[in-house]
Amino acid sequence: MKRRYVAAAIPPLFIMLSLSGIGGTIQEPDVAAHFSFFDWGIVVVLWNGEEKPLHNISIERIEIGGYVFAGAPTVSSVKELEAHQMCYLATPVFGFGQCVVALTLCYEYGGERYTTEMYGSFMVLGGIVLLLNEW
Repeated sequence: MKRRYVAAAIPPLFIMLSLSGIGGTIQEPDVAAHFSFFDWGIVVVLWNGEEKPLHNISIERIEIGGYVFAGAPTVSSVKELEAHQMCYLATPVFGFGQCVVALTLCYEYGGERYTTEMYGSFMVLGGIVLLLNEW
């Protein structure tokens, strides 16, 4: 009796396993983006872990809230990032106290455009910026 149940359960199991691969999976590129821990301004560190280069990397939007008096994006875009390399996108700021940053990072990989939202809490002491929290 047990053999019949096992024999009846095996074909549906194989069907489910074979159908799970039909839809395919959309895999995000192996790209890591983080804020710099301690730097002169708000700096995003981008790592390309893929075998092909990334293209048209840019800070699409940056919003800074807090006691920041001045800031200018000096390096807000990079044309190409080779495989297994890193780059920095920097926005020097000047202020005092705590600030919150919301940032949208865009890049192209394999002909498709990807966006990444980044949020961070910083302590600003003049031009020195210390990362408190990133999410």
